[in-house]
Amino acid sequence: MLSEFARLLLLYRKSRGLTQAEIATHAAIEASLISKFERGTRYPDRTMVLAIAKALQLSQIETDDLLLAARFAPRNLGYLELGKKLEEFSSRIEKLQHTIENLDEKLAKIITTHSLE
Repeated sequence: MLSEFARLLLLYRKSRGLTQAEIATHAAIEASLISKFERGTRYPDRTMVLAIAKALQLSQIETDDLLLAARFAPRNLGYLELGKKLEEFSSRIEKLQHTIENLDEKLAKIITTHSLE
C-alpha cells in the first residue's frame, strides 16, 4: 500500500498533467527520485517537499497537506494549530480517497460498457 505522501504526490502531479521529469526539472532534483517518492520507496526531506510543492504550484493548503503527508509540520504552527491541521488533513485525504474510488468505479463501468460493444 502506498504512503499518504506517495498517493498525494501522485494525485497532485496527475491532476496538473505533469510528468515526473517535468516536476524533477522544476524542483531541481533527479527524476528517479520523483518515481521513488510516488512508489513510496523513498521519502524526501523537507526542502525537497517544498521544492516539489513549488514545482506543482500548490496552494498553501495543498503544500501543508504534502508536508503533513511527508511527516513534516507545516509552516510554524503551535501544537493546537498542528492538531487542527492534522484533523483537516485526514478529512481531506478521506474525501480524496472517496473521489478516487468513485472515479475507479466509473472507469470500470466505462470499460465494461465498451468491451461489450
